[in-house]
Amino acid sequence: MAICKKLIDKDETILLLTPISNKRYIRNEEQQIFVILENYSVKVINHVYSYTVFLEDKSWHSIVNLFDNEVESRRMEFEKEITSNIKHSLQNILHKI
Repeated sequence: MAICKKLIDKDETILLLTPISNKRYIRNEEQQIFVILENYSVKVINHVYSYTVFLEDKSWHSIVNLFDNEVESRRMEFEKEITSNIKHSLQNILHKI
């Protein structure tokens, strides 16, 4: 769990969520670590090792919530950036009319 938490907190870590298979992926190139969260298991992989750790209910939900909240936070920033550009453009159009 500590590995997942540290990786999720890093801005350069890529977080992917797959709605169909319900898997979550954590990838950090700098640390050369790849993590797969699936069905109460955490697979920690790099070019040398691969470990699978099975989590109890409380730990599983804790790490999934942390992951999901970080993805949501990044989505909100992404959406804010997109919509702020659109609003600025629409404001310009309004002034030109």
